[in-house]
Amino acid sequence: MTKLEIIKETVNHFSKDPKQLRSFVYTDILKLCAYYAANNTLCAYNGANNTHCAVGRCMLTKYKNQGKKFKYNTGFSVNSFIYDQINLDKLLSPKYRGHAPSFWDDLQRLHDQNLFWNEKGLSTSGEEFLKYLTETKYLNQ
Repeated sequence: MTKLEIIKETVNHFSKDPKQLRSFVYTDILKLCAYYAANNTLCAYNGANNTHCAVGRCMLTKYKNQGKKFKYNTGFSVNSFIYDQINLDKLLSPKYRGHAPSFWDDLQRLHDQNLFWNEKGLSTSGEEFLKYLTETKYLNQ
């Protein structure tokens, strides 16, 4: 898939029910800050009720099925894989492979930011970030 196709698919997936589908650890800002300080993470690749973050959703089933036991489940974004010299493509389903970690980091940023989402899908800020990704940064990719 192209970057634009992955972005569109991701937005469509999470827009169905942002509150239930986004694998976000906390929405309360104080709990979030405390959790982030302790765990260096904002979301989980594999969350409760079979939810996944933007990158986790694209992983091979065998990694998704590990649930919270997945080694990088509480890692800090895509950089966790880079630090451990893990080739992210090996963890992804074949149709999602071939993109730089910086792309996955941007996609994850779109997922993680609460201000980008509301109960109906993308907020105005989310739409602006989506427009930046699709019309500027990854246009024709």
